Amino acid sequence: MGILRLNVRITLCILYLIKVVLSQEETVLTCSSTPQETVLNNLREVFKYPESGPYQQGGSCKWLFSAPETDLKIRYRFTTLNVDCGDVLNAYDGDNENAPKLFGPECAFGGSGTSHTTTQKNLFVDFFPDSTTKSNELGFTLEVIAAKDLSECSETGTTKPISLADAYVLTSPKFPDDYPVDWTCTYTFTAANGVDQIQFDMVYIDLEDDTQCYDSVKLYDGDSTSSTVLAELCGTSPSVQSFTSTGPSLTVHFESDEQSPQAGFYAKVFTLGEETTTTTTTTLTTTTETDEEEEVTTNTNPEVTEGETGCNRTFFSFWNLCCNLARLCNNWWIFCKTMTQCCNTCGLSSSSFSS
Repeated sequence: MGILRLNVRITLCILYLIKVVLSQEETVLTCSSTPQETVLNNLREVFKYPESGPYQQGGSCKWLFSAPETDLKIRYRFTTLNVDCGDVLNAYDGDNENAPKLFGPECAFGGSGTSHTTTQKNLFVDFFPDSTTKSNELGFTLEVIAAKDLSECSETGTTKPISLADAYVLTSPKFPDDYPVDWTCTYTFTAANGVDQIQFDMVYIDLEDDTQCYDSVKLYDGDSTSSTVLAELCGTSPSVQSFTSTGPSLTVHFESDEQSPQAGFYAKVFTLGEETTTTTTTTLTTTTETDEEEEVTTNTNPEVTEGETGCNRTFFSFWNLCCNLARLCNNWWIFCKTMTQCCNTCGLSSSSFSS
């Protein structure tokens, strides 16, 4: 009965977490003739208008999206469009409708728009519905990415050795704008202490083709591209994919072909030792299980570690699953807050998992 109650609690907790995480995926916009400003505190955010049903007729709706730093740019795309072409939807490269128009009017039923990138930190969007009403005028979903180029790869063929002591952010060239064609960049990360393993978190990726990998990011488990391939990444994914070297070196190789460039990628690279000792909100402990399990689990509970509580493997497998779900937010404080709410709601604590 104890195991049954535990499994029920874990299931409820996971369902609760999924609900919270999914609620973070889309922010509902409201319509006002006075511009409503949103500061983009996450790498990627998704907005929806309206919340449900056909949008209001007549009047005007105005929104201003601003990156938190002056050197960031905003890439945007209407990922779903159900807007009649008699209604006017425009986007501008600035903080008002007098700024240069990026694209518009946008309209379609069941389609999507093309991607565009601002030249500065602001994106202004306005919408002027006409007076007619149609049941399929369901509005739009808008994806925005606020970032800057951190590739240090201004020339193709660039190779860069990096001694890794602190967490490192790596992007494709020109990110969040389209990366250049026929381009290669190679980075070799080595733990500064020569001991720690290196973790590579692909936070966001949008490269050409997810089957043939014409454009790709390859990870090598060592200090050169002759090392064993850990992964070849391409296509599109807004969720985190994590990879860990077996030793103190990891090589990253980006390559694009002669056509169809896209947004590129945004990744975080850090040593597991660095993440444990320098992060104040998260204690990261990696443990390798027995040969029978052949599983690596990651404890991201900011308060509980295996050595302190004697918690068993079930607990840490549960935390690893929740961690991967919560990382969809790309925002650790949301993760910590969410997990606290989760455990409080389900009545979970380290004592629930004691051996």
